[in-house]
Amino acid sequence: MEAVAELIRRGRKPGEIVVIDPRADALDKAESKDVVVLAGDATRNVTLEAVKVGRASALIVAAGRDDTSTLIVLIARRLAADLPISVVIRSEDNESPATQAGANTVINPASFAGLLLAGSTSGPHLADYLMDLADGSRRPPRRGVALRTGGRSERDRPAAILPISDILADQRSTKFEMRPSQATLSD
Repeated sequence: MEAVAELIRRGRKPGEIVVIDPRADALDKAESKDVVVLAGDATRNVTLEAVKVGRASALIVAAGRDDTSTLIVLIARRLAADLPISVVIRSEDNESPATQAGANTVINPASFAGLLLAGSTSGPHLADYLMDLADGSRRPPRRGVALRTGGRSERDRPAAILPISDILADQRSTKFEMRPSQATLSD
């Protein structure tokens, strides 16, 4: 239900969100948020067809089991070839099958938590920065990237400031190739 609450917090109208679950308690929680609910099995074509998955703007799959989530992704992809699908996968071994089934985004909560924990030991701002990026509700602070140039002193070197938050906001795929020895983050 965290994803439902977050979608609503980000401005999605509750009536535009459909929750499919066979468990009454999960449906009760969803219904309390005024979303559309369907008691059913999302691994069945008829269920996804009933909610018009082909007309959905996106699909979030969090079935609780990796095999079930991957099957839902596979069926949804067959029914809606261009649908953006995000899935929660708990085992690293199952991330590749979920991608092969058609997920656009595979989220592994343990990997993400590990990233945050490791980042928190690397510097005071890295974990906060990653949380800002994940949160999406506020613009991450701008941080500059200073390029080191061989043979020049720190004071004489040119600096390039890349507004990373603007690049991310553009929603374009950008690849940066830079060796760690060539760049340092500066506040």
